[in-house]
Amino acid sequence: MSHFLHTFIDGDTAPAYRWRNPNGQEGGIVAVDAQIHHTVLIESYAEVGPSVCIGRDSVISVGSKICSRSHLSQRIYIRENVLVGRDVRLCSLVLLEPGVIVGNNCSIGTKVILGRSVVIGQFAHIGEGSYIQAHSAVGHDAEIGAQVEIGESSRVDCDVCIGGKTKIGAGVDIGSGVKIFTAAEIGDGVTVSDAVRIGRRVKIKSGVRIKHGAVFKSDEVIQSAAPA
Repeated sequence: MSHFLHTFIDGDTAPAYRWRNPNGQEGGIVAVDAQIHHTVLIESYAEVGPSVCIGRDSVISVGSKICSRSHLSQRIYIRENVLVGRDVRLCSLVLLEPGVIVGNNCSIGTKVILGRSVVIGQFAHIGEGSYIQAHSAVGHDAEIGAQVEIGESSRVDCDVCIGGKTKIGAGVDIGSGVKIFTAAEIGDGVTVSDAVRIGRRVKIKSGVRIKHGAVFKSDEVIQSAAPA
């Protein structure tokens, strides 16, 4: 196995080699000190940086990059042209669709699905079984609970906390510092301004605009714009 110096996408230069896939074919570039199970498939033009760990039966597809010190558990499926930042933790059975970007120091729970071109900001946490649909974005330091659904082309700003089993529609815009408690439902095209508090099981109908600092108690149904 021939070693060479390689500069990875995050700027680290380290000894590397070409991965040999389980089918015997040559794969992507891997740092020498990366710990990778022999069953892992790393396709051409993929890169695995220094001190990365990848568990068994995982797939790193064409053009995807895993930055240094990230830990990928078993049966992770990373599709084409995904970027996983430094010090990221991916639990088992995670699926990252093409073009996903996961920022530094994020943690992604078991059975999470991130749709095409989803962007996750640094230090964010995505809970077990959550599904974030294509072209959506989650800001830095956000906390997304377990079994949360976020629709296509929605935006969750920084420092947002979303309780488990919440459902958020398509084209939703959630401002910074918002707190949404368990099992809320937010319809398509809703705008939630900064510092809003949404109680358990609150339902917000499609197209509603929620103003800065509004507070909703558990089980309310919101059908029109709400003042602060």
